[in-house]
Amino acid sequence: RARALLQRKLVDAGYIVFMAHTSESLARQEKVLLAMREQHAAGIALCPALGTPASLTKTVKSWGIPLVVMVRTLGSGSYDFAGSDNAQGVHLATEHLLEAGHRRIGFLGGQSGPVLDQRLQGYKAALAKAGIAFDESLVIAASPTRAGGYETMKALLGLRPLVKAAVCYNDLAAFGALSALGERGLSAGKDFALMGFDNVLDAAHSNPPLSTVDIRPSELGDQAASILLARIEDPSQAKQRYLALPKLVLRQSG
Repeated sequence: RARALLQRKLVDAGYIVFMAHTSESLARQEKVLLAMREQHAAGIALCPALGTPASLTKTVKSWGIPLVVMVRTLGSGSYDFAGSDNAQGVHLATEHLLEAGHRRIGFLGGQSGPVLDQRLQGYKAALAKAGIAFDESLVIAASPTRAGGYETMKALLGLRPLVKAAVCYNDLAAFGALSALGERGLSAGKDFALMGFDNVLDAAHSNPPLSTVDIRPSELGDQAASILLARIEDPSQAKQRYLALPKLVLRQSG
């Protein structure tokens, strides 16, 4: 949804938009960016691949091409950014599970980087607010994919004492976690409380429908396009930053 609205707004502004998927490959991302440089692109909207170095924003700036980074922050810097308040979103999800009576809450998925740090910050803050000590064993990192969610849920279910609630790094990881629960004969929402993050379209139609954190992806795409267009219009303006305020979407899984 974010990409579709981004594309529509840029097309309406008179630009030809080229979309490229890197599939989390740094090598492919580099090739795409170099191609954009060679074609003298008017601007670039980038959702960085996992592991993208923070120095990339300075590199693109040195090319003289306006850039807006989307979804995944690349740490502190002078670049334009459109994303969500990751810490607040996970804080809301964790707080919801705490209010439901859970005290041992897992955090599943995600790989090292600023976004994971922010989401873990929200998780830890919610626990601290409830007077619960952070337990590192309940945080199980993995790629933010269905496969990653599946493996982390299997690992979480093997812990003792039993864990009956978890927040996932994203909805894709949550879908994998749902599969792992099903293999054990467990039902999310009945035997285990599960929260996703992103509110992708499939979240409403999973089995059971996934409770998640809505980061308003369509709004994010619109804002990213506005930021990029403003940067193209005035390259010297101060950095722009947009953070969508997350909200809980409660369905059957949690």
